[in-house]
Parts: sequence; structure tokens; C-alpha cells
Amino acid sequence: MSSSGARASPRRVGPRLDRDAHTPAMDGLGRAVGDGAHNVSNAIGGTLRSILDAGQAILPGPLLPLVVLVVAAAVFWILIKR
Repeated sequence: MSSSGARASPRRVGPRLDRDAHTPAMDGLGRAVGDGAHNVSNAIGGTLRSILDAGQAILPGPLLPLVVLVVAAAVFWILIKR
């Protein structure tokens, strides 16, 4: 034993568990989940773009943001009154 009283760190016995780990099933699952989330965000974005484009065609100029603000305020007011 050394005079400082410190113990020696234990040695690793056997191979490291994470070395060269290859999990194709989990890689495929992660890729599928990522692709699904990406496609959902694309669908939501496309839907919102088409709604806003239709609103711009119906309400030209600054009227669309004004209508959106009034509707948002009305929804907010209804939720507060609950």
C-alpha cells in the first residue's frame, strides 16, 4: 500500500461495451422517426401557407393581420372568461 492511503483505480476487465457498436435496427428507427417528424412539419407548414395565401387573396393589404388579431383576441377573451 502506498503511504498516501489512496487506492489504485480498478482496471477494466473485458471489452468495452460501446466500442464499435452497430445497431442497424435502432438506426432505422431513429431515421424513421426523424423523417416522420420532418414530414409532419412540412404538412403543417404547407397548410398554414395555403391558408395565409387564400386569406391574402380575400383580404388584401393590412386587413388580414387585423382580422387575425381580432380573432385571436376574441379566443383569448373567451378562454379568460372560463
